[in-house]
Amino acid sequence: MYCCANCFAHEWLKTRVNERSTITGDCDFCESEGVPLLETSELATEFHNLLSMYVESETFEEGESLLWLIQWNWSVFDDGLDEDQQAQLLEDIVNSDWDDDDGEPRLDATALYMQKSSQWFHDTHSDTWDQFCSEVRDNPETPIPFDEFIAEELGESDEALQAGTALTRARLGFTLDEHQERLAWSGADIGSPPTNKASAGRANIQGQVVLYVPTTKRRQYQRYARR
Repeated sequence: MYCCANCFAHEWLKTRVNERSTITGDCDFCESEGVPLLETSELATEFHNLLSMYVESETFEEGESLLWLIQWNWSVFDDGLDEDQQAQLLEDIVNSDWDDDDGEPRLDATALYMQKSSQWFHDTHSDTWDQFCSEVRDNPETPIPFDEFIAEELGESDEALQAGTALTRARLGFTLDEHQERLAWSGADIGSPPTNKASAGRANIQGQVVLYVPTTKRRQYQRYARR
């Protein structure tokens, strides 16, 4: 089935639909006529990423409709669609790559879910950040060890790698060869910065050398990354 930008309230999704659309016609969901259309399966990856933030509730008292949750948190779908249309669109997108052999049931947009953070952590990441900012404002002259605020999250993401494991890093820019052809950075040029050039980042202070790498290699970075 095909959806259009008018089905969504979220600006990023509206732009995504228009950028990926290759045909024009009438929308199967909001019934807009003569608009750029996108097959719902083209949005499956984005919605699987979104739904990874939620987990099906084990009790009736704790859960909310999955559709209600993502609408309340993200305002995904346009209000021009009624709830049945929104549920149909959500299910059509997420179930587009459903495989009956993997043992998982098809998504039900009305099933009861809850946010993972509210189930697994004492505080949400937003709460933790707000607490840290409050500490900094209240004690501007006192160094605040940020790692204490994210120790639990860092511990859960800690992973030991074997020597020789290949990592991928992206760096903006390029160098030129003798023929003035662009070459991606490699060797020492793609590694961590020297101490005197290590600026403060997401998980390090000024002068502390940290090498940031992605967990997966994205196609759009391949021109600028070297293993």
